[in-house]
Amino acid sequence: MKKPIIAAVNGAAAGGGFTIALASDIRIASEEARFVAPFLRVGLVPEIGSTYNLPRLIGIAKACEIIFTAKAVTAKEAKEIGLVNEVVPKDDLMSFTWKMAIEIAQMAPIPLQLSKRALYQGLDSQLAVQVQFEQMGQSICFKSEDYKEGMKAFLEKRKPVFKGK
Repeated sequence: MKKPIIAAVNGAAAGGGFTIALASDIRIASEEARFVAPFLRVGLVPEIGSTYNLPRLIGIAKACEIIFTAKAVTAKEAKEIGLVNEVVPKDDLMSFTWKMAIEIAQMAPIPLQLSKRALYQGLDSQLAVQVQFEQMGQSICFKSEDYKEGMKAFLEKRKPVFKGK
C-alpha cells in the first residue's frame, strides 16, 4: 500500500483485528484497547504477516511471549513495548487519529510514498542499497512541482499546497 495506514483501536483487536493493526503503519489505541493473538489457543498459527510484523515492532522475545501465551496486552503495555504509537482517552480516539491523518495528508504525496517504501525496504536492506534508493528518491522529488511549491512556500513562510505532481 503506497499510502500511510493508521489503525484506531478501541476495544479488542483479536485474531484478524490484531493482524490488521500490526500491518498498519501507525497504531493509535484508546485506553480501553486490548491486543490479543489467540491463534495457538484455538490450534492455529499466526496469520497474514503477524510473525513478520510483530517481532519487527516489539522485538523477538516479547513477540514470542505474546504469541506463545495468547494473553491480552493492555493499551498501556502496548505503548510501553512499542506496539502502539499513542494511547488516548476513548472519547478522543477518532479526533486524535483524524488530526494525525490530516497532518500526514498535507505532506507532499510523492516523497511521502517514497519515504514509506524506503522505511519498510530498509528493514531488510543494506545501508548502501538504502542510500542509493534515497538518492533516487531525491532526484525524483527535485524534479517535481511539489518540491518547487514546498521551497517557495518555505521562503514565503506559508503552508504549501501540494498537488502530487
